[in-house]
Amino acid sequence: HVRSRERVSADREARERFAQLSEREREVLGLIVAGLTNKEIGRALTLSPRTVETHRANLFGKLEAPSLAQLIRRYANLVESDAAA
Repeated sequence: HVRSRERVSADREARERFAQLSEREREVLGLIVAGLTNKEIGRALTLSPRTVETHRANLFGKLEAPSLAQLIRRYANLVESDAAA
């Protein structure tokens, strides 16, 4: 039961962090998860590479992800959690 409560708490925190993202940050995150490079993301969203880098930096901070792998894992966990709900 303790692990279940911890998981629910972690899911809630992840949702709260995700809710803080701007619409553009969510778009960039989706394209990062899809495997696009900064340059490809910039082309897809009509942004400069520097702007994409800024959005990426904001994502790492807001989602408290120390690495790209963690960023993707946190996004995937959130999507899985929402799908199960």
